[in-house]
This record gives sequence, C-alpha cells and structure tokens, in this order.
Amino acid sequence: MKKEIISEERLLEILPSGSGIDCDWNIIIHDNGNVTAKNEFHAMNEAGFYDGYMPFTVKIFRHTKDVLNELKGPSVGKTQVISRIGDVDFKLFCNENARASFYGLKEYLNDTISYHLDIAGILTNRNEVVNG
Repeated sequence: MKKEIISEERLLEILPSGSGIDCDWNIIIHDNGNVTAKNEFHAMNEAGFYDGYMPFTVKIFRHTKDVLNELKGPSVGKTQVISRIGDVDFKLFCNENARASFYGLKEYLNDTISYHLDIAGILTNRNEVVNG
C-alpha cells in the first residue's frame, strides 16, 4: 500500500502548465509515497524562435531526518529548524544543465513549481528557531 504524499490526479491539477511548460506531466508515485514528475520546457532564444525542449524532473519527498542549523553570532545557543522528519519538500533537476543555466531556467522552474506546490498546501514551511 502506498503512503501517498499526494494523488496523481491532484498533482496534475496543481503542477504548472503553459509559459514554456508545454508538455504533459509524467508522474510516478513510488511505494514510499515520494513522487517523481517529469516534463519539458519549450525554450525560445533571444530572437524569439523556439530553441528546442529541455527536460526537467521534480522529486517531491518527505524528509527522513531532522535538518538543523546551529546559529552563531548574536543568536549563538539557538538552532534554526530547516526541516523535521516527515516534512514535505521538493528538488528540481534540469537534465541539460548548461542550457538550463544559460536561459535561467532552473530559477524560473524552481520558483514556479515552489509557488504552485506551496499555494496548494503540499510543502511544509518551517520558520522556527529553538533554544539550543
């Protein structure tokens, strides 16, 4: 039995389309509930001509351990909580790194996907500092 973070149907409603994300999403929900979603970005060059497709992958996952950051300076003795076990997050992988970097695609896709997952309430947002 899968421990889904989110269903494929719901994810298809949430994930962005258009503005260069012109292909169909290919979604795999793994047995541990994590998700792999693949698509392609339809790039244009500086002259406004289409310049091919750039594949990318989004991995939505639950953290398997706490991630903490010991603070320094005036906040010494306090710890920033980056994530806790079970928090939901994502990572973006651009399969053509040189071209993706040239077009600023990684930043655009990261911001766009983060926005859509965040407004849907999928991602766990942490903004806490605890005493050592």
